[in-house]
Amino acid sequence: MTLPRPALWVLLVVAVVANGLTSMSTLPPAVGIAFGVLALVLVVLLVRDYIGRRGGGASPR
Repeated sequence: MTLPRPALWVLLVVAVVANGLTSMSTLPPAVGIAFGVLALVLVVLLVRDYIGRRGGGASPR
């Protein structure tokens, strides 16, 4: 089970903004890395959802 697409988009925006803010702050780099990894996971989930809705496989040539 995965979150609905709008929730994934909102979380992705929050993770990217948080990643940018931590890059400009004095927080430890591990915090920024965690937000970056979270953003990457959310992108993968959105791509997986897109491919699943589109039909899945490669198109025949």
